[in-house]
Amino acid sequence: MAVALSQQQNWNIGSNDDRCAACQKQIPPATACWAVLCENPPEARRQNGVPFYRRNYCEACWQSHPAGAAPQNAFSHWKTAVPEPNRKPKLLVDDHVLIDLFTRLGGQDDLAGLRFRFVLALLLMRKRILRYEGSETLSQERRAALNLSSDQAELWQMMLKGEAVEVINPVLTSDQISEVSEQISTILAETI
Repeated sequence: MAVALSQQQNWNIGSNDDRCAACQKQIPPATACWAVLCENPPEARRQNGVPFYRRNYCEACWQSHPAGAAPQNAFSHWKTAVPEPNRKPKLLVDDHVLIDLFTRLGGQDDLAGLRFRFVLALLLMRKRILRYEGSETLSQERRAALNLSSDQAELWQMMLKGEAVEVINPVLTSDQISEVSEQISTILAETI
């Protein structure tokens, strides 16, 4: 499934099918499974701007492997359930998964990763988990290094559970925020 981020860029997050990525067997509706967010290698990220893709695993495959069935490039994972047909998906990811994903994205320096982390920060702010403390405009050198075109790009100082964190605000349009929000919802929704 490709999700449009802009007219020039799509994030391909894989198909939302109901098959296990390991054994390829169908996972019946209302059955528990594991969703895994996998990180694309750097060369793929540079080529298509897609930092992540999603794979789903049945409980049997997940449990049969000593460290779980997650591939080596797994970035994050969570337990979910295959939705009932014709049922609207819900975001069933707990706060710990969102915080882990946000924290692990801290070292991203590609534009797609920066956008993804920024929108996660907005989500965590809305949930009152992340608190905005202040900001400063990014220097021209730092904007150029991050390939940010906006002169308004900022570095936000924030607090996450009593610890200071920084978030780059790449100054997204409302359409870009909506597109990345849809991407996050698609990746983290209970649908597979």
